[in-house]
Amino acid sequence: MRVEIKTVTPAMAEGFLQTNKSNRKINKNQLEMIKRTMLNGEWVLTHQGVALYDDGTLADGQHRLTAIVQTGVKCKMPIFYGIKKSTVNIMAIDCGKMRSVKDSASITGVKLNPSQIALAKALHFGIKSNSKLTHKESVALVEQYSHELEVAKFLLPSNRAGISSVSVKAGLVKAYKSGASKELLKEICTILYKGAGDYSQALALRNLLLSQTYTGNKGREIAFNMVLNTCMAIKNGDFNFVISGDKIWTR
Repeated sequence: MRVEIKTVTPAMAEGFLQTNKSNRKINKNQLEMIKRTMLNGEWVLTHQGVALYDDGTLADGQHRLTAIVQTGVKCKMPIFYGIKKSTVNIMAIDCGKMRSVKDSASITGVKLNPSQIALAKALHFGIKSNSKLTHKESVALVEQYSHELEVAKFLLPSNRAGISSVSVKAGLVKAYKSGASKELLKEICTILYKGAGDYSQALALRNLLLSQTYTGNKGREIAFNMVLNTCMAIKNGDFNFVISGDKIWTR
């Protein structure tokens, strides 16, 4: 096996991809993330690049190569030639533990947790977004929404199943940015936690949040809208409303 560092052009990438005979399907979110990195001029040379088996077929790098073809951006990367095409070697490629954004950030001295990243993504891209971000983009997004993340931490400082989900936090932050005070929202959150308080609508919201698991794009959107609508109705003094599903209406 030998390795060379080369600047891979779109034409070279096309050639490598023509030998791609038995790789996994392209992951669209992964591809878009790599393309964005290349278009933003953020591609850097590391040990990760392209690998070819000893029969000339592509062993690794199809997402990187496809991104080069689709963006037209030349990228410098290592090219590994002559990897023995055996079951042992095939099974060994990409079988290690992937480094998470939390891992990468920790190595550089930045402390992050997955819930911060998930909430920052929801606030930036919308509650239904499944956008895949690079580690650098995730760190930048958390920094961009640091104030909103602090507000969410103040309102819901501890975890409670059904109550402290990303959808609920995003709805609370949206209500805060729409004019609801932190004090009012804190009172609502206390009712969500404890199940007792002066606002019957907040109690109804709590019961709905605990009645089922709001997962998937539709479920997350329903939970977000229930929280936002309830908080804004209470903020506006509209106490004569009913909440059901993701809708509220006046009696």
